[in-house]
Amino acid sequence: MLFYRSQLSRADMFNLEIGQELEFIEPATTEDRVIPKGTRVRVGFIMPELLESKVTLVVLGEKSQETLTVARHIVTVHCRVVQG
Repeated sequence: MLFYRSQLSRADMFNLEIGQELEFIEPATTEDRVIPKGTRVRVGFIMPELLESKVTLVVLGEKSQETLTVARHIVTVHCRVVQG
């Protein structure tokens, strides 16, 4: 049986914590870019918002430190925990 991302329950997702190391298991599209599959990030900050919280991620393995701010659901749907 096939499930679409919108059909997944909250139990299928994980709790985010500051300092967790995550890996994108599939490409994710944000407002201004595509994050490729295999990108590793560390959760830097979780910003509570009224409608949907945002998460600041630090991209690992880059020569210059890059940060991304994405909607929380992007992380919980497209990532897996590597270390945390």
